[in-house]
Amino acid sequence: MRSKLHKRAKPLLKYLIIIMLVFSSTTARADFMYDRLLEKASSGDVTAQLEIGAKHYKAKDYKEAFKWLKKAAEQNDSNAQILLSAMYFKGQGTPKNQAATVKWIKRAAEQGNAGAKHLLVVMKKEGMK
Repeated sequence: MRSKLHKRAKPLLKYLIIIMLVFSSTTARADFMYDRLLEKASSGDVTAQLEIGAKHYKAKDYKEAFKWLKKAAEQNDSNAQILLSAMYFKGQGTPKNQAATVKWIKRAAEQGNAGAKHLLVVMKKEGMK
């Protein structure tokens, strides 16, 4: 009798375990996802580098954000270049640097990023070269 009950209960137990895992701590899942993203970023994946940088920026961890955004910017990601430019402008995670601010905006604009092109016009009007 026990083996029949065990056979019938086994699929239900598997289902309950799956449900428990799905609805378990989102922190554990978020940590797992972050670790996977970090692994990709560390191996040079520019999209992962941008995402890691943006996550750290949102969390106001500017030094770590700067590190990852610079890696993505150096691989010609125009969105990372704009964010990096803003960090140089505001002195977030790095000392303020007007020349670097303009350099990264120019690089993003040269790739056709419309937002960077607009910012470049505004910066020139403000006397930044």
